[in-house]
Amino acid sequence: MTKKYFYLILILLISCTVSDNTTSQDTTTTTSQDTTTTTSQDTTTTTSQDTTTTTSQDTTTTTSQDTTTTTSKDTTTTTIQKIKKSIKDYDYSHLKIQNSTQEHLVSLGFDRPQEGVEPEIVYATDTPEYLVREYIEIQKILYESLGPYNRYIHFIVSDVDSSKNVLNKLTEVKYVWNKQEHPELPPINCLAGSSGYWENPPDPYDLCIITLTHALNPHGMRDWASETKIKTALYSGYAHEYFHAYQRRWFYGERLIDIIPMWFIEGSSTLHQNIWLRDNWTSFSAFQGLSFAEVEYEGMDLNNWYKRNKEKFRPGGDCINYSLKIEVDYGADKGTCRGYIKSFGPAYMAYLTSYQTVYVDIYRDFYELGWEKSFEKHIGMTIDEFYDSWYEFMISDEYLESPPPGFFPEDKLSSYVDFISK
Repeated sequence: MTKKYFYLILILLISCTVSDNTTSQDTTTTTSQDTTTTTSQDTTTTTSQDTTTTTSQDTTTTTSQDTTTTTSKDTTTTTIQKIKKSIKDYDYSHLKIQNSTQEHLVSLGFDRPQEGVEPEIVYATDTPEYLVREYIEIQKILYESLGPYNRYIHFIVSDVDSSKNVLNKLTEVKYVWNKQEHPELPPINCLAGSSGYWENPPDPYDLCIITLTHALNPHGMRDWASETKIKTALYSGYAHEYFHAYQRRWFYGERLIDIIPMWFIEGSSTLHQNIWLRDNWTSFSAFQGLSFAEVEYEGMDLNNWYKRNKEKFRPGGDCINYSLKIEVDYGADKGTCRGYIKSFGPAYMAYLTSYQTVYVDIYRDFYELGWEKSFEKHIGMTIDEFYDSWYEFMISDEYLESPPPGFFPEDKLSSYVDFISK
């Protein structure tokens, strides 16, 4: 197929799922400075959180983030206007008049990379120090490509006694969760676990909350995976969630899931994490002296990842009747076609246009044009035309064994995309 055109982003925020299990060993080193941490006291935390189908009135009310119940606060600026049946139904007109919120967030340095920002991690007292060192190292490498954004905090929660400092910090940044379902400790929650966006004025933080169990054994891998691949999976999660923070900083407090299709939010983030791991794994202290085969995990081998997913569209495959259309909203029934198929939506967009288009240009025109118009401008076709074109590409007999030239970046992604000069 010949290259033509493409676009966009999450998030919210999107919460990343993580699983539990057992322990790990000390294996690595790294550098870096500390950045934030521990003190104790009891916490008092606040009410419940919001839901994926939130409501809000159109002029002086706001609805907050995402997880289970709804809270709302008065605000002087308009944010989310209504429950939408689809992305197409969303009214973008208020975005152009949301100046006071935007100006306030700009004054906080929230929308652009900031010099001098250090990784911030708040962790339970029983957290092994090597996990802290590794997080700081990996986050700094992410800063080099995506830029260092302030007010992004990583939390590691253990038991109540060991996590008092974590609870204190969550109270400080006005994080709330459903105390009926989780009376003592917050649930695992990344980016959906953000706070302060709905204050007046906004006092936002992007939070990623994981358990110590998950940090030691991501996705329950320890019974089958090597220590190295366990680390790769953990680092992959760091890259995924921080990319969601990058996405979010384009939208001045808007909930990504209200304004952008889920396949683009999550697909862009997963595509980024795999490319970023391929580009940067040799810089990780824990991987020094190891081969690519020893560290490779999930979609890090981009060509093999492509082949596996392309095969799902062959006769008899799980995805033969799949469409990106069913991945517009979170929680949609996707049938048997699971995994990272949605990542091939943004990848195909980049193939038609460029990675700069997918990761920067569509975002830049979003406020003026809205999702579908920005998409059409940069990809050169309507969203429905794109869905059809993408599906024809995925089911075609062409390029079965390996992706066409230009489908993935041949060199580092940073040489194709200017993430920093927003």
